[in-house]
Amino acid sequence: MRILNRYISKTVISSTLIVLLMLSGLEMLLLFLSELDNIGTHNYGVVRAMVYVAACLPSVVCPLFPVIVLMGCLIGLGKLAAQSELIVMQASGISKAQIIGSTMRGVMVMLIFVMIIGEGFSPGMQQFAEHYKVRAQTDNEQSTDRQGLWIHNGNNFIYIDQILDNGHLRSISRYQLDQTTLLLASHAEEGVYEKGHWIFKQVKENIFSPEQIKTKTIDKQIWPIYLDPNFVSVANIDPHQASLSQLHRYIHYLHEIGLYAKPYEFAFWQRILQPLFSLLMIGLAIPFVFGSLRVKPIGFRILIGLMIGFGFYMLNEFVGPFSLLYQIPPFLAAVFPLCLFALLNMLLLKIVR
Repeated sequence: MRILNRYISKTVISSTLIVLLMLSGLEMLLLFLSELDNIGTHNYGVVRAMVYVAACLPSVVCPLFPVIVLMGCLIGLGKLAAQSELIVMQASGISKAQIIGSTMRGVMVMLIFVMIIGEGFSPGMQQFAEHYKVRAQTDNEQSTDRQGLWIHNGNNFIYIDQILDNGHLRSISRYQLDQTTLLLASHAEEGVYEKGHWIFKQVKENIFSPEQIKTKTIDKQIWPIYLDPNFVSVANIDPHQASLSQLHRYIHYLHEIGLYAKPYEFAFWQRILQPLFSLLMIGLAIPFVFGSLRVKPIGFRILIGLMIGFGFYMLNEFVGPFSLLYQIPPFLAAVFPLCLFALLNMLLLKIVR
């Protein structure tokens, strides 16, 4: 039995790796084509564009892993079924549950590696890619990391035009209000976090009163605001390209200052549930392997896998904006596709039983 377990796992892993390589190549081609308009800008040539695409690849491919698992299981187990190897295994006393268990063990091995890459390397590689691209296009070592960030802190509204990759801020505007009345407007050229305080430099401050507007220029100034430097390091990030720890830290900070955090909460729960989605995809492949569809050619099973995988991807893309629009709790929105596909799996198993 141990030999058969390894054989089934090896077959599923090899088929999944083939699908992974195919989709990775397709994604690299699409990413490279999207960079054609940027090639030729300053020092950003073909080689640098390829480096950028390669560094972006993990953050693009890792979210697709459930779909890759589905297609890999359809191809791998379908191959065993087409060659009647599964029938021989069952005739020798091996149950369907044992075959499914061997498949799950193989997928779990890959899932561990994907989680390590997705959580440990992918966010850093994505940030490296963005910095690398900006430096190549501008020849500026202090490249711009993120742009256009609004922060609400007490009765202060702060706009940060640029967040550099070293954590420094550029072109910061601060507006202090008393309900609907503007009391103060300040603009700083630079902001640096030193000794527990944000020090803003080259500040131009306008103080508004019913009688007049007072304007003064200050070389250095500490603003009475709470702005966590850890928050700045992950501010305005793409939630799909951040690690779970970054998302959790960002969500906690947004809750502390009373800002809207649901898009990041939804992305957080999606990432938490991704391993369950991967295991569910194994269940979706089973009806096409042990049912009447096992005699269909591999091309047909790939087509079915593409259709189900595309449906899964589209549903995930749709549920996020829909839940934000109608104020659905992020956890319920993230778990809805899981429940829906579980019901689909039960229906398919009932049909082919």
